[in-house]
Order: sequence, then C-alpha cells, then structure tokens
Amino acid sequence: AVVSTQSGHYGRDLKSYHFDAEVAVKDYAVIRADRTTRIKGGAAIYIHHKFTVSQQSQFSDSYCEAAMIFLQGVNLVIAAIYRPPRCPEDSFSRCLGELNKFIMKFDAPEILVTGDFNLPFVNWNTGSINKVQRLTSEVKSAENLLNFSDDHFLVQSVEETTRDEKNILDLIFTNNHEAIHRITVEKTNASDHDLVCASLNYTKLQQQDLNQKPNASSDSPFDDLKFAKADWDAIREELNNTDWDPYFQSKDPTELSEMLDSKVSEACAKHTPCHSASKGSTPRIPPKRRALLRKKKRLSSRINCL
Repeated sequence: AVVSTQSGHYGRDLKSYHFDAEVAVKDYAVIRADRTTRIKGGAAIYIHHKFTVSQQSQFSDSYCEAAMIFLQGVNLVIAAIYRPPRCPEDSFSRCLGELNKFIMKFDAPEILVTGDFNLPFVNWNTGSINKVQRLTSEVKSAENLLNFSDDHFLVQSVEETTRDEKNILDLIFTNNHEAIHRITVEKTNASDHDLVCASLNYTKLQQQDLNQKPNASSDSPFDDLKFAKADWDAIREELNNTDWDPYFQSKDPTELSEMLDSKVSEACAKHTPCHSASKGSTPRIPPKRRALLRKKKRLSSRINCL
C-alpha cells in the first residue's frame, strides 16, 4: 500500500522534469521531493488512496531529498530519502535535521525510514564504519546517520545486497522491528538497484477505511517463495504431466478450487527457492538496547584514540 522511490529523476529543470501525470499510478497519491536545480535524483512516496495522510513535508537542496508523511491512524511516520554519492556532509545533515523536526511534531510515533543512502562502507550489524580510503564528508555523513538512528532507536533491517550483489545501499530503518514481517530483495529490469520489499504488520493500517475484519488465514503458501529464481520450465512440465481427470470427478467447486490451489502451490514449492529469513522473524536484541550498545562501542573507540 506504500511505495518509496529514490533517484527517480524527479528534477525540476525543464529538460528532466516529470509532471505528476507522467509518474502517476492508479489509486495512489504521490508525495514528491524534487531537485530544484540539478538533473536526476529526487525522492517520492506513493500511498494508496484508502489511507489518509495527516501531514506531509518535503526537503530538497539539490543534493539530498526527503519526502515525509504521517499516518495518524497508526501514529506512523514514513520517510523516503535520497543521498547521492559524494554528497556534502552539511547537506545530508540538513536533510536529517528536517526529518528530525518532522518526527518531533508527533507524540512518540513509530518510524519507518527508507532510501538510497549510498553508504556501502557501514556495517549495520555493528554500527562500525570502514574509513579506509573514504572521504571525510562520507565518514561524517555515516556518523550522522548512525547518531540519528541512535537518537530515535532505529534499527537498519536490510541484510541482503541491493546493488550488483556487492553493496547494501538501499536501507530500511524502523524503531519497531516487530512491525516488519518480512524483507525481500529482488532483481528488476527497471533499475540498476534491486527491488526491496517489506511486508508490514500494521493491522490498523490494513483495516483503515475497510469495513471488514482481517482474515486470519490470509497468508498464502506463495509468500515464502522467491519467484524471481523459480524454474518455470520444471513447474510447467509438472503441471502438464499431471493427470487432472480425478480432480474433476464428483467435486464441488469449493473443494475443486482448494485441490487445484494445493497442486499448483506444491509444484511451485518444489521448483522455487524460499526467501531467506527476514529480520523480523527471529529473536533480536531490542532496538533501544542495540542503539545503546552501538553508542557505547563508538564512545569506547574514541576514548582509545585519546
């Protein structure tokens, strides 16, 4: 229901500017943070019309961009950020400052920050920075982001590489790791970055504007399968070689549908790898404790350098 994009060429100069109609998606509203003087770059959030955006804000200084929204129904701040490579440190600092001001408007909101940060030299599990052959501005930007994460008790949740199978550039931060059910990373022909998808556990968000109760059995057997790497030829062959006649003998429509679903899912499961376990599916150190541990480690490193 929520889509975050970065570096989508949301420039404002006449040669690269894209009108809303050109980037519109049916049934979705778009909140854009456009570049004002440079081409390419930019950030945007697409959100389904059934959800109400209580407040929104944008930031752009032609280096960094951020689009921000607040959903009052679930007390949730969502932000999409683009930080380009070799970005000046003061630009990224201003960007984080604007996001901090937006967050501070609300009473202890849950936070979901997504974006392309171009910080491949940060180990997000330990909060350490590889400073070898790195520009001072790059290192400072990484430190600013880690401090911002600590201040808001955010945990970075993407574990798979998101570009060229080398680096984790596209990140998802949250102050409630239980809100993320699963994170998957898939190849896409639309970008040189991979597609990062997060399944969220916000029941109120799912039910907002819907006069129905959640279906407890809505999980699909296909959810755990990584169809980008499926062996489609093997799946088709197995289904073609299936003797379907017994399936259509003396079966009511409901039972027949269930049997067909079972057979198709069985064939797919046999020839399709599963997604790797998501960060939200395993026991973890609480975000506040992890942030304090990271801060302690960095303070210890600074003391040792004195």
